[in-house]
Amino acid sequence: MNIDSRFKVNPDGADSDFAVNLLTPIKNVTKVRVASVEFPNIPYSISEYLGNNKLQLQSNDGASILKNIVVPDGNYTSEELLNYLNRELQPEFAISLDSITGKIRIFPLTYSSLFRIVIDPEGRFDSRDTDYGLGYNLGFRRRAYNDIGSTGVVTDSVMNIVGFNYYILQINGYDTLQSPATSETVIGMAKMIMDGDRFAVIFEDGRNLLSYVYEFYQPIDFKRVEVKILDPFGNPVYPMRETISLTLEVTAIMQSYLYEKQRSRMFEIPGQN
Repeated sequence: MNIDSRFKVNPDGADSDFAVNLLTPIKNVTKVRVASVEFPNIPYSISEYLGNNKLQLQSNDGASILKNIVVPDGNYTSEELLNYLNRELQPEFAISLDSITGKIRIFPLTYSSLFRIVIDPEGRFDSRDTDYGLGYNLGFRRRAYNDIGSTGVVTDSVMNIVGFNYYILQINGYDTLQSPATSETVIGMAKMIMDGDRFAVIFEDGRNLLSYVYEFYQPIDFKRVEVKILDPFGNPVYPMRETISLTLEVTAIMQSYLYEKQRSRMFEIPGQN
């Protein structure tokens, strides 16, 4: 069965969270599995929606804001992002990338006092241990850095702005896949590996799609498919308006005696035939 977000119930809704009603319901369905997905890899890696588009430089005592940087939503190369940050930081500060270590350094040019950097200035991700702002993507692993002098500060890890390397695909809330996160377990039917270029359609199949069969306890009538694409934290991905399609393998019982056999499972006593 092919499911295409072009034909979603809500034409004005996001293609990353949609439902399709089957014009001809499939009766007596016993199993379903995601066989493939055609996913446009366009969710922005830097955005207000993700909360990783801000960085703040303050006086060392935190009394005044020296630079309040807000990066426009988008998918950036390292060079593009550093160029934008340098335009925002100068003339008082600058940012550079060490091509050997892959680490970032933020340092003063004309500013002569000690200063601090705040990674999550709005405190939006206080409950997270990772992925808590633009500074985290740049390689900083603490929420604030104080007493920064003339040599600046170097990130703890390498710069990484490629975005999430996988998403969780939900179908009707079926839970063949479980992914423990910070405060909840994210459920889905498949894990989609993001191994393609930005702004390109990724074809997800057995090579980069981890999918498992969901078996119903008794036969059901399959009438509607509800699709959600979630990030590793269980949040819906950026509300996309580009078509997503997927293929479902659906197993249905056609013979009446098989139907009765499957249906009788609900009345079986464990340990007895």
